[in-house]
Amino acid sequence: IYDIPISKFTRDQAIVLHGTPFHGLLSNIGVLFWSWTAAVSLFCYVLLRKSGDKSELRKFVLTGGLLTSMLLLDDFFMFHDWIFPRFGVNEKIVFLFYAVYILVYLVKFKQFILTRDYSLLLTAIFFFALSIIVDTFPYSLLGIWHHLFEDGTKFLGIVSWFGYHVSLYYQEISSIISKKEIN
Repeated sequence: IYDIPISKFTRDQAIVLHGTPFHGLLSNIGVLFWSWTAAVSLFCYVLLRKSGDKSELRKFVLTGGLLTSMLLLDDFFMFHDWIFPRFGVNEKIVFLFYAVYILVYLVKFKQFILTRDYSLLLTAIFFFALSIIVDTFPYSLLGIWHHLFEDGTKFLGIVSWFGYHVSLYYQEISSIISKKEIN
């Protein structure tokens, strides 16, 4: 339909765009962290479901896994800044959707979150917000540092998001296993 050669879909971006393996390095590593978080979340959900667990943890894990998967796909395929705008959907609408989803996630699981260590979750939210704020700055304000601050704070947010979810799931599932071993 668009006369795009198959090789553009199958080859590495750096080769297709005549770049180096270092182009987009931080972004690519961020996508790995999103993927790991989504995979661990959804795997833990399957384990909890298979065990018959119907706790708030199981719902939290599934919701977090779906949210992370959505953010992963957006980041990897550039939905908010490339694909959606081509269909007439403003980037701000997409950000609003994500903000509402995250707010609902935080409100729905407020009690669950507040009874556990949520410092890495706060760290992630702080860095994501800072990245969005830096994105609104005129490029001239930070000059050559603009992208480092914007993408660097986003990367720190992603890594903190990963750390929060993986450490929480490890603690919760370890606790469940310990209780089952005692019985």
